[in-house]
Amino acid sequence: MAKAKQNALTKEELIKGMTESKAKLEALVSKYNNEESAAAAAKIEEDVKTEKKQYNEYSQSLVLTRCLEEDKPIIAACKVSVYPSITTRMEKNDSGIKVMRIKESTDLLDLTRFAKTITNPWRYRAELLCLFQTKESASSIGVSDKQYMADLERFFKLSEEARKAPKASKRSTATILKEVVSAMIGEEYGKLVVAADVNKFVCGFTQDNRRARDEIQTANFRQTVKLLTDICHRILTEGVYHIRTKQVSKDGKTWQETAIAGKPAPAEKPDTPVSENKDGAVSEKKDTAKSTKKAPKAPKERKAKASATK
Repeated sequence: MAKAKQNALTKEELIKGMTESKAKLEALVSKYNNEESAAAAAKIEEDVKTEKKQYNEYSQSLVLTRCLEEDKPIIAACKVSVYPSITTRMEKNDSGIKVMRIKESTDLLDLTRFAKTITNPWRYRAELLCLFQTKESASSIGVSDKQYMADLERFFKLSEEARKAPKASKRSTATILKEVVSAMIGEEYGKLVVAADVNKFVCGFTQDNRRARDEIQTANFRQTVKLLTDICHRILTEGVYHIRTKQVSKDGKTWQETAIAGKPAPAEKPDTPVSENKDGAVSEKKDTAKSTKKAPKAPKERKAKASATK
């Protein structure tokens, strides 16, 4: 298991920093709401952004520091998944005037932060997965230029460890994903990666480029680690994935946008054909087709039949 290193600030120092930062933020928000000058208000707004970032930095560091105290820090971080954060929002007060309000929220933990505090035996595997899926995404939309693929692998941002790692030829996203999850949280969990996890990774790896008609944007390393954390969190908490949609009919104006839960499939057995039932669960295929060929007769039986016909 990875060994933890000494963090820059202690838990006590981080808690103190959060308290002081929140007090400064409250003072800035109050000053902003009472400021009449637009130029001065804009300056205060920038200070608010800086102080929010500082508070959230302290908060995330505190959660990660507590995870580092556990026997298995990565598992602890994947289970926790989030940290308390602060944001601000413009709202109307009782007089109908827009004022700034402080709101408590949560943000997703960034496991790339562990690169500074913990040894990452899985990091180079995640980098190679990012490269592999980038090439797969390119191939899926018809990008097949061999020189482009060679240059992509040559100039792709990889660590020295990832560059030296052996390259296997016939691979799949599912196979590499299981290897990375195994390296992150343990081989016993890597075996629990199912088709829904693979699809979650593939779907989340690309997005449409809104500024171009003929492009898709692939994930970088940080976004790849976020997807891996999502998958590890689902496995560790035995959760399900959800889908969110904004496509609503005209008569559904009062309909609240909700996330619809899926049903995770059981882990697939190695080298076992699988099929999906109506609920989306994966099950083993059974060969129910009856053979039309008759079984060959035993040598003695054929010999006896032959002598009887003479």
